[in-house]
Amino acid sequence: MTRRLFFAALVWLAASAIVFAVQLRGAPPFAGTYLYYLVQDTFGPVSPDPAVGAALAGDTRRFTSVDHPDGTRLALPAGTVEATRTTLNDRFWAERWQRRRAALTVPALITVVPAALLLGLALLRRPRREVERRA
Repeated sequence: MTRRLFFAALVWLAASAIVFAVQLRGAPPFAGTYLYYLVQDTFGPVSPDPAVGAALAGDTRRFTSVDHPDGTRLALPAGTVEATRTTLNDRFWAERWQRRRAALTVPALITVVPAALLLGLALLRRPRREVERRA
Protein backbone atom coordinates (compact mmCIF):
# COMPACT_ATOMS: atom_id res chain seq x y z
CA MET A 1 0.00 0.00 0.00
CA THR A 2 2.84 2.37 0.84
CA ARG A 3 4.52 1.85 -2.51
CA ARG A 4 1.26 2.59 -4.30
CA LEU A 5 0.88 5.88 -2.46
CA PHE A 6 4.48 6.85 -3.25
CA PHE A 7 3.89 5.92 -6.88
CA ALA A 8 0.62 7.92 -6.95
CA ALA A 9 2.42 10.96 -5.52
CA LEU A 10 5.17 10.71 -8.14
CA VAL A 11 2.64 10.29 -10.95
CA TRP A 12 0.69 13.31 -9.68
CA LEU A 13 3.85 15.43 -9.52
CA ALA A 14 4.90 14.38 -13.02
CA ALA A 15 1.46 14.86 -14.59
CA SER A 16 0.81 18.24 -13.00
CA ALA A 17 4.34 19.44 -13.80
CA ILE A 18 3.79 18.50 -17.45
CA VAL A 19 0.45 20.37 -17.54
CA PHE A 20 2.09 23.34 -15.82
CA ALA A 21 4.97 23.36 -18.33
CA VAL A 22 2.59 23.15 -21.29
CA GLN A 23 0.61 26.11 -19.96
CA LEU A 24 3.79 28.14 -19.57
CA ARG A 25 5.05 27.25 -23.04
CA GLY A 26 2.90 29.90 -24.68
CA ALA A 27 2.64 33.29 -23.07
CA PRO A 28 3.27 33.17 -19.31
CA PRO A 29 0.19 33.82 -17.17
CA PHE A 30 1.60 37.14 -15.99
CA ALA A 31 2.31 38.40 -19.53
CA GLY A 32 0.00 40.81 -21.28
CA THR A 33 -0.85 44.47 -21.28
CA TYR A 34 -1.22 46.38 -18.03
CA LEU A 35 -2.72 49.81 -17.40
CA TYR A 36 -1.81 52.24 -14.67
CA TYR A 37 -4.88 53.23 -12.63
CA LEU A 38 -4.30 56.68 -11.22
CA VAL A 39 -7.14 56.59 -8.67
CA GLN A 40 -5.98 53.29 -7.14
CA ASP A 41 -2.27 53.98 -7.78
CA THR A 42 -1.83 50.44 -9.06
CA PHE A 43 -1.21 48.46 -12.23
CA GLY A 44 -3.91 46.15 -13.53
CA PRO A 45 -4.09 43.70 -16.42
CA VAL A 46 -6.17 44.76 -19.40
CA SER A 47 -6.74 41.38 -20.99
CA PRO A 48 -4.76 38.18 -21.47
CA ASP A 49 -5.76 38.30 -25.15
CA PRO A 50 -2.77 39.62 -27.15
CA ALA A 51 -5.09 41.18 -29.75
CA VAL A 52 -6.66 43.46 -27.13
CA GLY A 53 -3.22 44.50 -25.88
CA ALA A 54 -2.00 45.18 -29.42
CA ALA A 55 -5.09 47.28 -30.19
CA LEU A 56 -4.60 49.25 -27.00
CA ALA A 57 -0.89 49.78 -27.71
CA GLY A 58 -1.73 50.85 -31.25
CA ASP A 59 -3.99 53.66 -29.97
CA THR A 60 -1.18 56.20 -29.73
CA ARG A 61 -3.56 59.14 -29.33
CA ARG A 62 -4.66 57.89 -25.90
CA PHE A 63 -1.83 55.63 -24.70
CA THR A 64 1.92 55.30 -24.72
CA SER A 65 3.12 51.73 -24.31
CA VAL A 66 6.40 50.35 -23.02
CA ASP A 67 7.36 46.73 -23.75
CA HIS A 68 9.30 44.72 -21.17
CA PRO A 69 11.56 41.68 -21.67
CA ASP A 70 9.28 39.33 -19.69
CA GLY A 71 6.40 39.72 -22.17
CA THR A 72 4.50 42.42 -20.32
CA ARG A 73 3.51 45.77 -21.76
CA LEU A 74 2.70 48.87 -19.72
CA ALA A 75 0.20 51.31 -21.24
CA LEU A 76 0.25 54.82 -19.81
CA PRO A 77 -1.93 57.79 -20.74
CA ALA A 78 -0.45 59.70 -23.69
CA GLY A 79 -0.23 62.97 -21.77
CA THR A 80 2.02 61.55 -19.04
CA VAL A 81 5.15 63.63 -18.37
CA GLU A 82 8.45 61.89 -19.21
CA ALA A 83 9.69 61.89 -15.58
CA THR A 84 6.42 60.40 -14.34
CA ARG A 85 6.44 57.85 -17.14
CA THR A 86 9.98 56.78 -16.21
CA THR A 87 9.08 56.54 -12.52
CA LEU A 88 5.97 54.45 -13.23
CA ASN A 89 7.85 52.24 -15.66
CA ASP A 90 10.60 51.60 -13.08
CA ARG A 91 8.00 50.81 -10.41
CA PHE A 92 6.14 48.49 -12.78
CA TRP A 93 9.36 46.60 -13.52
CA ALA A 94 10.23 46.42 -9.81
CA GLU A 95 6.83 44.88 -9.00
CA ARG A 96 7.19 42.10 -11.58
CA TRP A 97 7.91 39.42 -8.95
CA GLN A 98 4.63 40.19 -7.18
CA ARG A 99 2.72 39.69 -10.43
CA ARG A 100 4.54 36.43 -11.12
CA ARG A 101 3.93 35.14 -7.60
CA ALA A 102 0.24 36.00 -7.83
CA ALA A 103 -0.10 34.26 -11.20
CA LEU A 104 1.88 31.14 -10.30
CA THR A 105 0.72 30.49 -6.72
CA VAL A 106 -2.44 28.52 -7.53
CA PRO A 107 -0.87 26.19 -10.14
CA ALA A 108 2.07 25.56 -7.82
CA LEU A 109 -0.28 24.69 -4.94
CA ILE A 110 -2.29 22.38 -7.19
CA THR A 111 0.98 20.64 -8.07
CA VAL A 112 2.52 20.35 -4.62
CA VAL A 113 -0.28 19.97 -2.04
CA PRO A 114 -1.90 16.72 -3.28
CA ALA A 115 1.52 15.10 -3.75
CA ALA A 116 2.56 16.15 -0.23
CA LEU A 117 -0.68 14.73 1.19
CA LEU A 118 -0.12 11.42 -0.62
CA LEU A 119 3.47 11.25 0.61
CA GLY A 120 2.35 12.05 4.16
CA LEU A 121 -0.31 9.35 4.00
CA ALA A 122 2.27 6.90 2.68
CA LEU A 123 4.60 7.69 5.56
CA LEU A 124 1.81 7.27 8.10
CA ARG A 125 0.71 3.95 6.67
CA ARG A 126 4.12 2.34 6.37
CA PRO A 127 4.60 -0.73 8.54
CA ARG A 128 6.39 -0.14 11.80
CA ARG A 129 8.98 -2.65 12.77
CA GLU A 130 8.85 -3.97 16.27
CA VAL A 131 12.02 -3.66 18.22
CA GLU A 132 13.02 -6.99 19.64
CA ARG A 133 13.71 -6.96 23.31
CA ARG A 134 16.68 -8.94 24.42
CA ALA A 135 16.29 -10.58 27.70
